[in-house]
Amino acid sequence: MNQDSSREPSLRDKLKEATKSAILDAAEAVFAEKGMATARMEDVAKSAGVAVGTLYNHVGDRDQLLRALLDDRRAALLERLDESIRGKGSASFEELFRALLETLAEHFHVHGRLFVLLREEERAGRPAPGRESTLEAILARIQQVTDRGVRSGALRVDHAELFAPLLLGMVRGLMVHRIGSAAPLDGDAVHAKFRALGDVFLEGARKRG
Repeated sequence: MNQDSSREPSLRDKLKEATKSAILDAAEAVFAEKGMATARMEDVAKSAGVAVGTLYNHVGDRDQLLRALLDDRRAALLERLDESIRGKGSASFEELFRALLETLAEHFHVHGRLFVLLREEERAGRPAPGRESTLEAILARIQQVTDRGVRSGALRVDHAELFAPLLLGMVRGLMVHRIGSAAPLDGDAVHAKFRALGDVFLEGARKRG
């Protein structure tokens, strides 16, 4: 009996986590399609296959759901970026640079529609004051990589302070282009575009001679 009691909370936790994951996946699709201003909890509940009451029990109100979604996807992306940087500790700058872009490309391929929410997050003045935005957090990781490029001599020193924001701007521009394109977000195409972006950036930023 004690054994059954010890298993029950674990099973309940797993079911709760699976339900929350399904809700967040549904919310990502609904918010991206309808926008933050018009998406309804009923739409999310229907997409997730749960009752509206279940939705509120798991994530609270609409604003709490959006915050939970953005926080979850943000944490996943930043964790992957940090892993790609740490995991390439002894690699050359270019290997590290390419790993960073591959991580961004993969996350964008899987969660491309979420980029619409990140843009709305900026326009709406989110997140709360004192908390860096997702794009600011990505910029900090890019800065680590470009700084290593400058220190190693792979990137030129003049105007080095512009490299990270310029690269982020290029990434955002590519995302906007792909989101606005009628073509589907094919994984191979997305990765190819990010690799081409990396080539263009390095062509301008690489140290000469």
